[in-house]
Amino acid sequence: MALQSVPSYIGVSGFNTPVEVDRNFIKAVYGHTGVLSALAFYVTPSVTSRVINVAPGAACLIGVEDTLQGGYFAYSDSSASDAITLGSPSGSPRIDTLILRVVDTQYGFDPGSPRAELAVYQGTPASSPIALDDTFFNIGGINYKPGAWMRLADVRTNPGDTTVPVANITNTAVFLADIHLWARQ
Repeated sequence: MALQSVPSYIGVSGFNTPVEVDRNFIKAVYGHTGVLSALAFYVTPSVTSRVINVAPGAACLIGVEDTLQGGYFAYSDSSASDAITLGSPSGSPRIDTLILRVVDTQYGFDPGSPRAELAVYQGTPASSPIALDDTFFNIGGINYKPGAWMRLADVRTNPGDTTVPVANITNTAVFLADIHLWARQ
């Protein structure tokens, strides 16, 4: 793509800025996938059976399907956490993965409409379970959807647990300020 003839937010016969301009602005400003505040989308246990709470927040997710795809801004404007119920484990423990995803049908097929979503993927039950690898969510993976994604947390669920212990939640979201501070050193 060459220099855009219609810069962002300048109306020529209306506001006809291509969406790629905004998405590439997001990518240029943030540069990486991550949350925009330290506790954004932070996962905590609930007192309800196998329920986790996801704090409100904002995040930048960089697309990978095309060099001009840019980044996405996703946020939760709720004043309360989103509650997500994890499935019951069968005979062995497993590690479920919670991701934040932006689905963009401009870059591939998905039966739903373009959206941001929180999604839980059940891990494989085992005596020593491991979290799902990123390849499950990347292009070609069995849980791939077009757009962008980031891992928010991995949560161990054990048979017999009536709630999720705080020690079983590993928050994995990257705080973008940490990346920018590290890059300046």
